Amino acid sequence: MRWEKADNDIRDQLLCSLKDIVSKFDDSDTAVAFSGGVDSTLLAAMTKLDTPLYTIGMKDSYDLIQAERTAALMGRRKWHRKLIINVRMIEEKIPHVAKMIDMVTPMNVNLALAQHFVADAASCDGIKVLISGQGADEIFGGYRRYVKVIHEHGSSAAMELIEKDTGEVNGIVQGRDIPVIKECGLTPVMPYLYDEIVSLSRSVPLSLKIGEVGERYVGKYLLRAAADGVLPSGTAWSDKKSIQYGTGIKRSMEKLAKAKGYTGYGFTGRYINSLVASTRSTSDRKC
Repeated sequence: MRWEKADNDIRDQLLCSLKDIVSKFDDSDTAVAFSGGVDSTLLAAMTKLDTPLYTIGMKDSYDLIQAERTAALMGRRKWHRKLIINVRMIEEKIPHVAKMIDMVTPMNVNLALAQHFVADAASCDGIKVLISGQGADEIFGGYRRYVKVIHEHGSSAAMELIEKDTGEVNGIVQGRDIPVIKECGLTPVMPYLYDEIVSLSRSVPLSLKIGEVGERYVGKYLLRAAADGVLPSGTAWSDKKSIQYGTGIKRSMEKLAKAKGYTGYGFTGRYINSLVASTRSTSDRKC
């Protein structure tokens, strides 16, 4: 796509607004939930050099490797904190996390677990404020399903879906991510969901959300273009796995479910429900 001169103003406005939000919370007891993807890396770049960056994942998981590489490129290796999780930790925390969120689905539990592990690790280090990148994919068109809709139903349908997701994401985060972060005693800060950022995202055309680069579509085009002048070379345009895949949590949960004998359609959900029910019955007996 062709980058217009007027797009520079939108890019600069986005960077300025994000920086203003982040700077209000960037103190000695603040940290960033850091996956090494463009969303969290841009926010991390707006914090002080010694602001801790927290990454969680299974041993040798994509997120741990990606985040470690990105932190080094940013000169932040010294302040990069990594927590290696395992299947025992995941199974132990599933019922605890599931009880805190609004809609108990495998995806929601996966995402809530990731948030909980980061928040818990940060809390143990005395952190009080956690900055994270929730909402960027929804408001800036980062999901692959948007590209699929463009191919199958056209640009208008894709824009409608992005607008729908933008309208719903805050409620989803309020019922899933925020409770598990607050439960660890932290204040969650999600700059991409602030009104000024959401309003800006709604004001731009689809071409700035899903841009054509060569022969392919690139999601979060505006956000990547803004980050390109701030982050180390190539970082803004690199692909990133969704957190449930990048951390290895989804695969580990599926292995746990199969090890307990669950198979077939919805097997992970049935496994989660069994853990929650088992915990409730144990609590009832103790009472």
